Amino acid sequence: TQLETPVEKDRILTKAYRNATVDILETNNDEKFLFEMGIPVCKTECKFDINVGQKIPLSIDRDSVKRSYISALYAKALNEVFDDIEEDESSAVWIREAMANKHINSDAVKEIVQKRYGDKVVVANPFDPNSVDEAIAAGYKVITGSELSKEEWGNLKQYDTIRSSSEMFSRKTITSTPVEPDKNMLEVAELAKKIAKRCMGISIKVSFSSWDGVSAQYGDRTLSFNVKALGKTFFDPSLSRNAIDLIVHELGHEKGQHTETAYHEALTEMTGKLVMIALEDPKFFDRK
Repeated sequence: TQLETPVEKDRILTKAYRNATVDILETNNDEKFLFEMGIPVCKTECKFDINVGQKIPLSIDRDSVKRSYISALYAKALNEVFDDIEEDESSAVWIREAMANKHINSDAVKEIVQKRYGDKVVVANPFDPNSVDEAIAAGYKVITGSELSKEEWGNLKQYDTIRSSSEMFSRKTITSTPVEPDKNMLEVAELAKKIAKRCMGISIKVSFSSWDGVSAQYGDRTLSFNVKALGKTFFDPSLSRNAIDLIVHELGHEKGQHTETAYHEALTEMTGKLVMIALEDPKFFDRK
């Protein structure tokens, strides 16, 4: 591979870029070294010993190797050995440095990202908090801006490695078709209104529609059931564990999103109230 090397010209050392053979050596030694044509030069943070087959450029003080050279060497090495990196090694210092270097290639970037974060990962869009919430609720690892350096982000974007939370989970405009509710559906709507009034002190509207997407949505104090996703059997019988589960889940959004404490507090508060209502006022659940 092409690497910087010092060259003497008219008794003055200048830098040049020449092709050199680089050996990446797996050893059992705790300390890893950078070698210049077989001679140890300095310790490194790398998982491997690295031997460069030409002269290595030193820093201005002549006592250490230039950091830019080390970083480039890490990147070039990782391009060759990314398959040999274990998941628990994917955040090592030398790998982070390699991932930030312009010499890293797309295969290495994508493999290391997969080993570090897994298959379910998105980049948080701070201007779309709802998409971040939905991503976390769906079991995705959400990466924020502070977790990676500017150079690491640059390489991830260059190779289109990770999609943003907005791309994956943004609430897009959908086309829905109103559904005429049957008797069971009307009873579920009435139950939802009663729970909202008794447990949260609010009045809500309930609608039934058909669309491609989640089973229900809540916003602007309107609970919308997706009959296409749920199927009409969901509403028969109208008083069921599944119906109460979904109603409580959606009404919790009156207080916040899935990842917010207020949302979870609303769920537990409603649950506690419904248990006491069942014990003290069971007629509350009577269907009209």
